[in-house]
Amino acid sequence: MVTIFGSPVLWTSRKQDNVSQSSTEAEYVALLATANEANWVKELLIEWGWNTNRPTQIYEDNQQVIRLVHNGQVNTRAKYLTVKLAALHDMIKRRQIEVKYVPSQDNWADVLTKTRGSGDDRFRFKKDSALGFRNRGEC
Repeated sequence: MVTIFGSPVLWTSRKQDNVSQSSTEAEYVALLATANEANWVKELLIEWGWNTNRPTQIYEDNQQVIRLVHNGQVNTRAKYLTVKLAALHDMIKRRQIEVKYVPSQDNWADVLTKTRGSGDDRFRFKKDSALGFRNRGEC
């Protein structure tokens, strides 16, 4: 989910094209897709006259993925990830993106990909807020 000044402007939820052998591999692929989308939005904003030298902040709830993209080393059997991880590591080194940790319960992108029980009020509030249902308690 890409937000500008706290408002969602771009989001997607779909199955990945390839089968991952672990959640870490799946997170690599999703993180690269997010970084590419965020860079596209940033380039569009620059074209419209909004310039910034700050890296785009991307929030990730998998701490192992954050460590691996920062040090740029792949310790997986999936060779296709080497190129993806190198691309992410390069974006970090060039200060295009900054990958930060966010606890899973505070991850707004999970609204698009996770289902929660009806008793989880915090998740329901986020989903309602993201979809524009404020104080109505319905989705």
